[in-house]
Amino acid sequence: MKEPSIHETALLDPTTVIGDGSRVGAFTKIEADVSIGSHCDIQDQVFIQDSVTIGDRVVIHHGVQLWRGFRIEDDVRIGPNATFSNDKFIAPADPDTVPPITVVKRGAAIGANATILPGLTIHGSSVVGAGAVVTRDVPPKAIVAGNPARILGYVDTSRSSGTKRSPTSSLGVSHVKGVQVYELKHVTDMRGDLIVTELEKDLPFVPKRVFLVHDVPSTRAPELGANTHIVNAINIWCVSRAACRSSLMTVSIARNSS
Repeated sequence: MKEPSIHETALLDPTTVIGDGSRVGAFTKIEADVSIGSHCDIQDQVFIQDSVTIGDRVVIHHGVQLWRGFRIEDDVRIGPNATFSNDKFIAPADPDTVPPITVVKRGAAIGANATILPGLTIHGSSVVGAGAVVTRDVPPKAIVAGNPARILGYVDTSRSSGTKRSPTSSLGVSHVKGVQVYELKHVTDMRGDLIVTELEKDLPFVPKRVFLVHDVPSTRAPELGANTHIVNAINIWCVSRAACRSSLMTVSIARNSS
């Protein structure tokens, strides 16, 4: 068994339990009732609040803070300056409030400067990209990135969410004669965006033909719909994308005026 290595400038509460072969770096502070497993690497300038539990073979890089009651399971890696929040609202502390508990499951990896909002679970073997802002639980083996973090793929598989983010601004009134703009129901979560419509309920008519416009290298949104030609008994609609300065929430509809 190898004794833990604790830098002389580290501040540890006497109740701290540290397993064999673990290392605590310079200017790190560990408060009461913290348990750290074996063969962990707690690097410099880390702050660990009371009652945190850390498993075996965990690496916590410089400048990370772990708040009261957090649970970090075995084989987790947390990159430099990753930030965990412990308060959903910026407000004066209430001593009677129980802070939300964040859990990082076995084998998860969190990149440098990622931000994890309070009370979330980062599930096993998932990967959080550098700089990501995580607002929801991360599923097992998911690879997430961005602000807010979205699923880009999955570890050890070729599976991808296939989701592209788009803005949430409205297209507005079309300048194309005969084209009306309708906003459809929009649901979003970490996996991406979902647009739902009931044709006879949400639209003033039932489309007979549909075409999708996406990845258009133009920001001239007023021209959107210029090619929605009037054809006998054919109704045309266009789902506009980010390159058209619109969003998946917006649908342009051209009706046959004949």
